[in-house]
Amino acid sequence: MNKIDKETSLQLLKLERENSKEAPEIIQKLLNSVEKAVEADKISYFDFIEDMMKGLEEVSDEDDSSLEKREKVVNDICQKLIDKYETGDKE
Repeated sequence: MNKIDKETSLQLLKLERENSKEAPEIIQKLLNSVEKAVEADKISYFDFIEDMMKGLEEVSDEDDSSLEKREKVVNDICQKLIDKYETGDKE
């Protein structure tokens, strides 16, 4: 697995935030959780992207592409990662 340093992770996360200013609240919560986990040296930006990709792969076989379904999928993935990163902060 490729690792990037903390400073690079934080810079990439800063770019992510700048591009997500109008994103839904759940995305903002996720980015906050990611930032805290990066600052605590628990994950890197690469780990976050890898987790997002795994979440998307898990639901990629589902056939329903309605707006409501896509919103639910995004919300579910974000909440799963928020829970993972926040639980990691408590360890």
